[in-house]
Amino acid sequence: MNGRVLSKDEYEALTSLPAAKLTRYSYNFDRLRAEIIEQTPTFIPFKLLSGMFLLQYHYSGELYNSNQGRIDHKMYDGDGGNRVMTYATAAVFRHIILSHHISITTFPLLLCSFAVALLGRPLETKEFFSIRTVRNHIVRLNIIDDYNISKEFRKVFTETKPPYGFLRFWYTATDDAKQKKITHHVTLRSGDYGPRSEEGDDFDPDFNIRPFFDSIGVGPSVTKDNNGNARRNFDDICDVCGTDYEVQSRYNGNASDNAAIGEGVKTCELNMAYLKTQWDAKADELYGEIRDIYYNHADPFHCCNLAIQHASEKGLGETEKGDSRQFHHRQFMQTLHDLASVDPERAQNIAEKVLERCGVPKDSYIIKTVRERIQRWLVNGRNAKHILEGLELELGDAHNFWAEWASEYLPLCSGWMVQALNEVITMSGSDEIAIGLQFEAELVDYFEVTYQWHAHPGELSIDRSGFRTMELPHLLFGYIMPWWETAVEEPKKCFPKTFRRIEILKAREEEEAAEAAAARMEAG
Repeated sequence: MNGRVLSKDEYEALTSLPAAKLTRYSYNFDRLRAEIIEQTPTFIPFKLLSGMFLLQYHYSGELYNSNQGRIDHKMYDGDGGNRVMTYATAAVFRHIILSHHISITTFPLLLCSFAVALLGRPLETKEFFSIRTVRNHIVRLNIIDDYNISKEFRKVFTETKPPYGFLRFWYTATDDAKQKKITHHVTLRSGDYGPRSEEGDDFDPDFNIRPFFDSIGVGPSVTKDNNGNARRNFDDICDVCGTDYEVQSRYNGNASDNAAIGEGVKTCELNMAYLKTQWDAKADELYGEIRDIYYNHADPFHCCNLAIQHASEKGLGETEKGDSRQFHHRQFMQTLHDLASVDPERAQNIAEKVLERCGVPKDSYIIKTVRERIQRWLVNGRNAKHILEGLELELGDAHNFWAEWASEYLPLCSGWMVQALNEVITMSGSDEIAIGLQFEAELVDYFEVTYQWHAHPGELSIDRSGFRTMELPHLLFGYIMPWWETAVEEPKKCFPKTFRRIEILKAREEEEAAEAAAARMEAG
């Protein structure tokens, strides 16, 4: 198999394995082979094929790395105390650590293990390096990258003459993100690699830019107010621009969510005041009265979330904070989650028991609940749709799935769960609750379209989904606004299932009212 020849002892040890252990080993090796094939990048020169032995693949790696001389084993320049890690080695280390999310503290041991596997020997003493060395070289390369990007910014935004004579500007996008329970503030800037070559296959005179994003600041938030974040944004801008005030003068605005619109305004004001102090004459020439106006985007990315929030709250009412006993479809969602999350396995076992008793396959419905959260309407809508599937299960003469489930669960519980289960029985039989869930479910059908639009690349951003800003008008004017106009003018077209439930409820109420009137007439 073109691999290393086994010794007699190794062969005897392999052939003497018990059948059960050999089967388990074979299964594990098959899984390992499948995982390696699935995760191997396309640029790897030697690939594991489906019919190839793992030892043969390992031998190919050894041959490629050792005998063919493809990898430079020299990690340092100089000798003795003057040794310095090469840029090539540092760049490879940084790429591995950042691309595969490897901790710097475990990287040296991992590298030594791969040296044994691929080079056939452990690292020599002179080849070892400290964690501090790797960290310092990564920081050094990051500084070099920042410098090169700054040169590119100067070339594109100040030295390249635009075809129509307009100044070119760059912008920032900022937001807070929670990582490991710590809120981090992130600042990105928009850039451009410059015009495409007219000889290239991707040349397009109508869209002759090559946009990119560059992270210029990320770290734990010191303050949670707009003024503190604005000061941090401004410091990040000054750090990447240095003394290149002309590039800094082309900063023209920020995009963030609606709550942080003041953050963008304050960032621009700080930048203007700084430029007029440090670069007074040139700033007056470039800015003047018109350039005092910055563009702070009014959050085009969160508009669907806000629209759905207002539609749900205005149409079906808000929930009251702290009141867990209110009669509301979103409270119904939260109560189900409270009950199911106590013991998810027991909740599912009871569901399977109910389904089997009603003559339905027990795997017809899997209980999946999430906490009802304000401002998280995509999650709420998906949850409402799944709960509604349970209500719509055909269970013969039974009331509905959730009522049967709560009734089956009730004798096994005590305390607050008894009251919560009784509320589930009551609310699951309510037409108003079903209408509320249906409305949320049809709202999320709209939201899924815009969510998928943002999550996938478009015709102007073939490689990745982060550059669809230039295509936002197509989404806003081609789908979002027409959909909401239709929802206002002809709501039945956007919410057909909700209106069907409302019409059934109205017909039932009219029938009941007619029966009551007839009964009163008979009674005289």
